[in-house]
Amino acid sequence: MKKGISPLIAFVITVSLISVAITIVMAVIKPTFDRVSDTNVLDENMKNLELINSAVRQVASESEGSKRTISLTVTDGNYRVNTTNDYIYVDYETKTDYAIEGIVKNVRFDQSPVFIEYFDHYVNNGAASFWTVKNGTWAVESGEYSGQNGLAYYHYGSVSQFAIEGRITNKSGVKAEVFALPVAPDHLRGYWTFDEGAGTNAYDYSGLNNTGNCTGASCPSWTGGMFDYGLNFDGGNDFVNITTLSDMGVTFALWKKNSTDTIWYHLVNSSGTLYVNGASGSGQIVPMTNESGRIIIGKDDSDNYFNGKIDEVMIFNATLTASQVKSLYETSWKKISSTGKSDTISATTDAYLSLATPVGHTHFDEVKIKTNKREMRLSIPYLNIDLNGTARFGKGNYQITITHKGINTTINEPIIEVMVA
Repeated sequence: MKKGISPLIAFVITVSLISVAITIVMAVIKPTFDRVSDTNVLDENMKNLELINSAVRQVASESEGSKRTISLTVTDGNYRVNTTNDYIYVDYETKTDYAIEGIVKNVRFDQSPVFIEYFDHYVNNGAASFWTVKNGTWAVESGEYSGQNGLAYYHYGSVSQFAIEGRITNKSGVKAEVFALPVAPDHLRGYWTFDEGAGTNAYDYSGLNNTGNCTGASCPSWTGGMFDYGLNFDGGNDFVNITTLSDMGVTFALWKKNSTDTIWYHLVNSSGTLYVNGASGSGQIVPMTNESGRIIIGKDDSDNYFNGKIDEVMIFNATLTASQVKSLYETSWKKISSTGKSDTISATTDAYLSLATPVGHTHFDEVKIKTNKREMRLSIPYLNIDLNGTARFGKGNYQITITHKGINTTINEPIIEVMVA
């Protein structure tokens, strides 16, 4: 007599098959659909921005009173007009880890930016009003920030899990750098990156022109550093001499790698408290001293020459808190010296975004702070157009009006208003 599968076993098998099917849907099919959805939404947003951009430029080329009305469908995303910095953008929270960056036609794609500076909205040959000039000559030139022999900075505020991005074009002199500091750059008395890679000078990226140098047999050799280049000291008589500073300030910091070690150490001495790799520590000697009215890098207070590598030397005239030291442990080397993006800085930082060009002439553009959120920003910045209007809209169907409101006589640019009808 044949026996069939019992109802209980059949039920268990059915439940198991359903569970497997759900797992396949969640693990394979849903992410695929989400990816397609992200692609479609971003494509729609790009086309919408191009439609707005075309109307804006047409109206801007015409006389006061000219007007266009366009129809837009928005599946997802939040559209805004930034009238302060003159750009139109849409933020979209992606369903997947979708990351695309660059420029497609006129639209810039950025992953999770919390700060963007295009420099297009400032008056040509004028100041960039959001930026503080510590030293040097700075002016906006054709939508880029031109710096010579100094440092300028912007205080963004508290941020964590972030990276720095920007476009750097060296016109002359040594390489420029973009970095974040956890304390106002006005407190930075000296910053020697050792990124020259050749020669006998170590230039000062604090903006104060405290150039370090060495001569003859006392010169350390160039080597790979914690960031880019560094200097290798032989332990016999190598040192870098800074004659324009006579004391070590309140806080001094550097990266070092002893000749017998395989790892780098970040050392900070702030008002007598030693920090090692971002935390209170001991057992490490900072190879810096002041001697005969000058600062010596590569030699300690006991007159011992250092044997190993040194990089990213800083002096501050302020005491750093424990949290600021923790931030400096990362920000001191997670930076950029050419067009690109830094490594991610994890520590919560009261960030002062800094542009430094110690010797020579450099143009900076598209300077950004980005986080790791699942968000894409699509934007179109405008040069020589004064954007106006209060257009803010999300999902739905809209009529958008673009109107020529006259000329901003202060900057001699057409005022273009973007509104939801």
